[in-house]
Amino acid sequence: MLRTRIRNIIGFIIIIFIALFALLIFKLVDAGYFEGLRANFDSDWQDLLAQLRITKENTRELFFPSRKPPTSFLVVEESLKQALPQVFLTFSLEQWNTFWDLIYGVYETDDLGINYRPKRKRQLNIDEIQDILSQEFSEIFPRFNEQMWKDFWVIVFKK
Repeated sequence: MLRTRIRNIIGFIIIIFIALFALLIFKLVDAGYFEGLRANFDSDWQDLLAQLRITKENTRELFFPSRKPPTSFLVVEESLKQALPQVFLTFSLEQWNTFWDLIYGVYETDDLGINYRPKRKRQLNIDEIQDILSQEFSEIFPRFNEQMWKDFWVIVFKK
């Protein structure tokens, strides 16, 4: 009988505790507490989707770039040496590697100030390459006009 009474009291206390807990949940919902959590969760979900999308794009850019290098650069290098001997005739192996990496390499772009997202990777566009070549080889490339750049790119991208 004492045990039954204790069980009833414990059961009653548990029911009161559950009711108070439910009341607390309803008060928190009315106060808008869970709306902030939902908005935060939605924001985190969108960030995760953006990270996955950037990672997928970066992987595709690394394995399937828009500009693919030729199997051998020797013919193109010889054509460049003949066309612009003042620049390319004295190129070292390291300079050629840097040059080809500039044209066919994949680079990280600005992250738009979002530190936790991966940076996008892409090949440099023609204008960016021309700007870098003009800075690196300031004695020749800054003097190129539009037609000279077109002729240069025809040699570089010769198939």
